[in-house]
Amino acid sequence: MPEIPHPTWLECWPPALHDCSFPHRARPCSLGEAHALGRRNGIRIHRFSPDHDASLDALGPALDTELQTLPPGAFVRLGSRSPKDTALALLQRGRAWSGADAVRLLTAGSLRMAVDLDRCVRAGYRPWIYLRAWQALPWHGEFRAFVQGGRVAGISQYFHDN
Repeated sequence: MPEIPHPTWLECWPPALHDCSFPHRARPCSLGEAHALGRRNGIRIHRFSPDHDASLDALGPALDTELQTLPPGAFVRLGSRSPKDTALALLQRGRAWSGADAVRLLTAGSLRMAVDLDRCVRAGYRPWIYLRAWQALPWHGEFRAFVQGGRVAGISQYFHDN
């Protein structure tokens, strides 16, 4: 099983790499919030304690405060990955306009979120929520960079099959 947190998770990036990336706001969840997000997400619900469901009450407003410091709309994700495997994420392209939108995106029935939240709570690790400044990228303009040993080892178009 990969380590928690994995070095590729956004919260593990060095400041210089963050400086080259999109502006963002980040906050660690409490373990209670991680349990509540996992339960509301609805996948592997038995892995998350119901004792923390009320902890989401303050999460939306806290994310609203963070969103006010970014241009309108933000791409929402955990530090580990995004909930792009849901219909809601496809419809909204992962974009949240409010803290309530962000919570909905993170809890829209994503297997990706269920796996990552479960791994975090089992390890006692507080996952991070990232709100990244929205970038309107055409499908053909999204690339992934691969770094090995502190150097760029390769770059690949994300939608390489089109």
